[in-house]
Amino acid sequence: MKITFLSLLFSTTSGLSWLGLHRYSNEEMNLCEFEGLTRPQKRLCQKYPQFQPALKAASLSTINLCKSTMKGHLWGCQGADKLPAVGPELSQATSESAFVHALGAGQLLAALKKICRSGATGSCDEAELRMFAIQFTDVLAMSRRAKGQKTVELHNNDVGRTTADRHSRLVCKCHGQSGSCTQKTCWRGSPDPEKVATELSAKYESAAKVRAQDELPAIFRQYVVRDRLLYIKNSINHCETTHGRECNPESTEKNSCDRLCCGRGNIQRVLREPRRECKMETIKVDGSLWPAGIKCNTVYDETTSFICR
Repeated sequence: MKITFLSLLFSTTSGLSWLGLHRYSNEEMNLCEFEGLTRPQKRLCQKYPQFQPALKAASLSTINLCKSTMKGHLWGCQGADKLPAVGPELSQATSESAFVHALGAGQLLAALKKICRSGATGSCDEAELRMFAIQFTDVLAMSRRAKGQKTVELHNNDVGRTTADRHSRLVCKCHGQSGSCTQKTCWRGSPDPEKVATELSAKYESAAKVRAQDELPAIFRQYVVRDRLLYIKNSINHCETTHGRECNPESTEKNSCDRLCCGRGNIQRVLREPRRECKMETIKVDGSLWPAGIKCNTVYDETTSFICR
């Protein structure tokens, strides 16, 4: 249930363009020159080259998790895979944009922690890692003139990082002779990406609408919406985007055809995929079986799906 709070100045958002790195396939080109990065992000990328693999991994996991987590929602993560081009689904400060902001910030922190623990970055400075994660995702919001828009984006990014921290697994290693574990060293490992995405999808469902002309009071953010996603603009009519979406006619959940197709009905689609099925032919000679060649036939595997009209 989305709740309306104060009045917040609206402006468009494009702080998600860096997530287009998931489409960056030319390994010969410098990742830091990717068109979806702002100038400050490019400078950060060049200053910390050891974190470049984490940027690519975070963008890919963000898009994949967005699609899988939102598969049963009307939105279905439409538009995220088109980044750095920002379409109508994410161009405004909607709850969908809030979710992707939070998920991207959380996945970047998770990817940085993972690459740090793997030893690929050499020495690992936790404070430097966190500083990079914050600056990289918050840099565009910090430059916005609209204070309300800035507050919302920074808040949602922080919710994503806080959620990632909450799902960081405790890893322990024993020290001592013959596994006696007389001493034990523990540390926080990298967060579980799927658990982070699942929790943020629940926050998406309970996102709070704000409408203020200025920054939200600190006490309001601390006690009222501390761990909630915030948005400004109501979502577009997602029923217009569900044409061709796969649905489940027997489900009563979010992925049901009744819900996803918005009452338009669905069509059944049967896909027949050919494959070769071969077996050894034998003949019997003097009571013994002898190979006589291989016989192959074409068989078809059928897959039935239901598609919204």
